[in-house]
This record gives sequence, structure tokens and C-alpha cells, in this order.
Amino acid sequence: MRQSIILSAIAFVAIALPLVAEGADYLPDADYVGYVTDRTLAESRRQLRLNTAAFRNPAMMPLRQDYSFGSISAGWESRRESEPFAVETGHGNYAGSFGASAYYHNGASTLWGEAAYSNGRRLGQRWNESADFDRLYPYVTADSIGGDLNCERYSFSGGYAHPAGRFVWGVCGGYTALLSYRSVDPRPRDITGDLSIAIGAGYSAGFGYTTALALYFDKFRQSSDIAFMSELGVSKIYHLTGLGSHYYRFAGTGTSAYNDCHSYGLSLNLISRRESGAFLNADFSLTDQIHVIENLNRLPMASLRHKELNISAGWRQSAGRHRISAILGARIYRRHGSENIFGDATSGTYPQIGSLEIFADNHHSEQLRLLYELQLDRTMIGISPYASLSHRRTVYISPRRDRLIDTASVGTALYADRRFSDRMAAMLTLSVSHRIPRASLLELPATGEAVEADLRQAVATGFRNASCGATSLSAEAKSDYALSRKFALGLRAGVGYTRLASSPHALEWNAAVVFSF
Repeated sequence: MRQSIILSAIAFVAIALPLVAEGADYLPDADYVGYVTDRTLAESRRQLRLNTAAFRNPAMMPLRQDYSFGSISAGWESRRESEPFAVETGHGNYAGSFGASAYYHNGASTLWGEAAYSNGRRLGQRWNESADFDRLYPYVTADSIGGDLNCERYSFSGGYAHPAGRFVWGVCGGYTALLSYRSVDPRPRDITGDLSIAIGAGYSAGFGYTTALALYFDKFRQSSDIAFMSELGVSKIYHLTGLGSHYYRFAGTGTSAYNDCHSYGLSLNLISRRESGAFLNADFSLTDQIHVIENLNRLPMASLRHKELNISAGWRQSAGRHRISAILGARIYRRHGSENIFGDATSGTYPQIGSLEIFADNHHSEQLRLLYELQLDRTMIGISPYASLSHRRTVYISPRRDRLIDTASVGTALYADRRFSDRMAAMLTLSVSHRIPRASLLELPATGEAVEADLRQAVATGFRNASCGATSLSAEAKSDYALSRKFALGLRAGVGYTRLASSPHALEWNAAVVFSF
């Protein structure tokens, strides 16, 4: 049932919206009244621009671009690591995908929507049987064997914005469903549902700026069941609590568990409606999560609170053939976890007698990025260098575990696009980045238990690979050919290579066919 709903949504976005566009006044800028390749190039450039955070607010979406655009794509992506960078996420993945997206100005209103489906596999995942490790960490169900994990994902989203005088309001929502499983022991089956809603309102001031406020809500749930079919025995199930620790009392029990998350957010945005001017974005979110062992009478084992602030400010300047932008941003989060304490079971129920805040993961990072673009007749050239700092400290109180990772990063992206004719356009992007270690620390308690030693090694491997130097190179090529003024067929291909100073390396690539309108 769920699959049919999602596929119907994809079909609606891919087929119905282009028909709407036939009668819509969707080309307000004279620069885009030619072939659709004008808009494919504009779309590629937009994705490289610096001020993208504001458009998470649905009230700001009418200012995202002055042209309508839609696409349908089918592609493949793959990543392989010579050794796992982190054992919890495995040594690679691959997936095929299909998606459709659309953005239209229909009179004074703006509509947008996306729908996507992907099917693939994550390779060699250990000490984690959850599908969204980065989101649920540290409270995940795990075992020492692991293996490949099949993943099937569906998603759709859409929004609407409309002005009322100087005011503008917007609303958007989306839903993502994920099924991941394995057909050999241990056999996890993870089902994820993620519902998000946002409401925004903005005001266009007379001095050329629009300011907006938005409220966000997200409800996330992942249920995990682990089964064993082999007659040779079963492996032990663990409920991890961070930095190689686990809840000892319930080790080996609780093959069925779930994580419930509720997130609330607030954003403030300021953006210039002109080609030149300042922009400011601030987003704050609060997430509460609980890890429940379901087959122990829904025992609430642990809870988590995550607070996050993202803030950025910048300036863009346009003068003739030249465009210059600069942005300074920071991300700060505090992630604290508490483990509940239970008394002796009575009639199969464990009474909660206390709670202890025992886990903390604190992080802050800062980044400065520049963008310079030069228009040369049919060719656009751009360069975007950046520098960033990152600090992350993770602590587990008892027994004491401590991890510190301080790094700096520098890099740049170069791109060039060209219109060879009215029908033919292409873009090439090259990127390079280098991570520089600044300070690091890892303290783990010694143990003689085999399982504890294995977990300790997994944490040490992830620490070594996250704290060392690293160099990444990537290249992406895009080309589009207009079949008519309204429709174009395009190809996308990209390749990336990452080498860690600790020796592992990774190779990834992707390719897609895109139909644009």
C-alpha cells in the first residue's frame, strides 16, 4: 500500500505538473524565454551559490529563482572503501534511483514538489543494525557479526507559497519511508517513517530586503526487529550507549526495539531581492529521542536531547560580468544522553527507579567560503575556495571514555559552463579538499572481555580515520541537449577519490540520465 502511494506521488509530479506549466505564466525573466538549456544552466549555477539556507523556509521559496523548472531522472551511485572508515557504516554502498522534481511560478503563486525512490545495499556494516546511525547515535541495536544491508527508500515532498501585499506565506511538508533488511543471520528488519512540516511567513520591506520566520516540526520513528533462522545458534544482541559501551543488564535480550524522535525548529531569514546585498540565516532545532526495548514490555532504556544552531551571514555583489559572494557560517550542537535505571522485574515489568545523564557529544564548526563568477559571452567561469575549523568532544562518564577531534579543512571548487548553441549546454566542476589534524585524544577503559575488546577496536578505528589528515578529489560533468524549446535530455556523471593518512581510501562514482522541462 505504502509503495503504491509513493509511486503514485512520483507519477503525479512527473506527469501532472508539466501539464500545469503549459498554461502558467512561468517565465517572468526575459533571459529564460529561449530554449530550456538556459534554465538547465541556471539550475546548475544555482546549486553552487552560497545562500541556500534561506530557502528551507517555504515563505522564501518564491525568491529562490525567477524561472520555472522541472526534471525527471534515473541514476546509479556507488562507493567502495578499501577498509571501513567507520565499521558502523560499513565499507561502501550502491543504489539505483528514480526521482522527479518541479518548481513553478503560477501567476503570483509558487509551487514545488519532489518524489524519489532508491534501492540498493550498504556493504559490510558491523556493530550497528540501524538504518540511520548518524541520526540515532549512540542508542542503536547492534551485534558483532553484521553484514550487507538491503535498503529501499521512498520519499515525497511539496510546498506552496503565495503573496498578500507586502507579506508572503508558505507551507511545505514531506514524508520519507525506509525499509532495510538482511536475508542471512542475523536478520534485522528496520522500518523508518519520517514526517516533516514547515510553516513560514515573510515581509518585503521597501529597502529591497525580505525577512521571514518559519516553524518546523519533524516526527521520526525507526522500528528494528532481529531474527535468527540458523539451527547452529544465535549471536548476542547489544544495545549500544556510546563510545564502545553498551547496557550490560539487557545484553542478549531485546531483539525488538524502536527509536522515537520529535524535532521542533525555528528559523529567521533575511535576504536581498536585488543582485547585490546582504543575507542572514539562523536556524535552531531541538530534538528529543527515546530508545525503547519493545519485547521487554516497552522498556524505555535511554533518552537523548539534541540542540543545534546553524547561523550564517554573507554578502553578494554583482557588477557587469562579475559576481562576488562571501559567507561566514557556524554550526553548534549539544547532544546529551541519559540512561534509565530499573529495579527487579515484577510480572515481566521493570520499574524505573532513576535516570543518569551519562553521555555527551558536543561540536562546533566554523567556515568561510568565497565565490567569484565571470561571465564571458557564452561561457561562465567560477571559483569557490573555503576554509573551516571543526571541534568535537565526546564523553561517556562511567567507566570514563573520552574522545576529542580537532581538525581544519581547506579546499576549492572550480567550474566552467558553456552554451555551445541554443540546443547544447555543458558544465564541468572540479573540487579538491584537504583535512588537517590539529588535536586528538582517545581514552578507553581496558577490558579483558572479548566483546568489549571488539567494540573498543571499532571505536579506535573510527577515531583514527576521523582524526587523521585526508585529501579528496572529485569531478562532475553535465551536458544537456534541447529536444525542443521546452524539453531537454541530459547526462550527469561524477567521480570522487578520498585518501586518508591512516591508509584507507575510497572511490565513488555516479551517473544519471535527466529529462528537463
